[in-house]
Amino acid sequence: MSINEFFQLPKGKYTSEITLKRYEEACKKDFSALYTDEDWNKIIQILERDCSEFIGEMIDTESVLFRGVKSRITEVTKGLGKKQSRNDRYTLDMRQDVSEEFDNLFADKFGVPLRRSGTFATKQPLNASGYSGWSKERNRVVNYLFFPIGDYRYFWNPKIMDLYSDVENEYWYGQFDFVGDEYGDSEYMEDLWWEIYGEPGQKRDQWSWCKGGGRGEYLYKGKPTGYNTIPRIIGMLQENPDSWGVEPNLFNQTDVDSFEAGIKKDLTWKPEITIEEFEKKKEKEILEDSKREMSNIVSGYQEGDMKDISEQEITFVCKEYYLVDDAFLHKMIEYLNQNVSKLPDNSHSE
Repeated sequence: MSINEFFQLPKGKYTSEITLKRYEEACKKDFSALYTDEDWNKIIQILERDCSEFIGEMIDTESVLFRGVKSRITEVTKGLGKKQSRNDRYTLDMRQDVSEEFDNLFADKFGVPLRRSGTFATKQPLNASGYSGWSKERNRVVNYLFFPIGDYRYFWNPKIMDLYSDVENEYWYGQFDFVGDEYGDSEYMEDLWWEIYGEPGQKRDQWSWCKGGGRGEYLYKGKPTGYNTIPRIIGMLQENPDSWGVEPNLFNQTDVDSFEAGIKKDLTWKPEITIEEFEKKKEKEILEDSKREMSNIVSGYQEGDMKDISEQEITFVCKEYYLVDDAFLHKMIEYLNQNVSKLPDNSHSE
């Protein structure tokens, strides 16, 4: 059985077979131009020595993992680099406050804050490309084959291809713009408040995009009226003008504009709640909604079962890891296929 008949890269939802084939061909072409079999022999000896457990899982599950890297890599030998895993990782794309809340939930479930301490990898090389750097020499994005060193754990969610991409357009994620000082949009928050609690039909100011929603009441000469419409206030004043201190002859005016001006000059709008109270209420709602959504996402994460993963994001927890230039992809596939025959008969039954 040929290499391609046995081992194939997983075709993603938006990734055609021909695109993956071209990627493999580009990798193989780079190997011919840049490396030798001796370079590969040195690399695989190191991997067999330091990553034997992971290689065994790769063989058993027919998996090659990729990682996109743009930062500096410490070279161990030609084509092989090494990096330390971070436990204080600052998020690249996701909002830091959301990432921290995810970590609280991950720590409760698995004992590990995966966003801060995890190292991300994928079976789908083109998913890794978004986090990789462009090589002018090769005229393409260069990925790396990922190998955790020594003990490792890994976690994934069957419904999550890339956590940031999957949540960035969610309603609750966008609402985080109105939580906290760092991301707060006070003007928009005031407009939201005014749309509900502002004076009926009136704009907050000349730049506001909405009119008041009318949840509140008018004060007449500082006294609560219990009403939020002027016609009802006029009727109330007509019924008992003395108790409200209505100016003499107000209701005798025939000029409509003068009459309305005489009423309105003594009216003050009082919203049901202040902007400060609204902000606290809104922040509480946003946090409750977002935590509920994030909890649902984290509840779907599981540990292990590499064979069941297709193009989902995989989060590894390990102390350090090797990165192999993807020009060696065809050599790694050959190696995996050659070593499948060494497994017990029942180890590869699936």
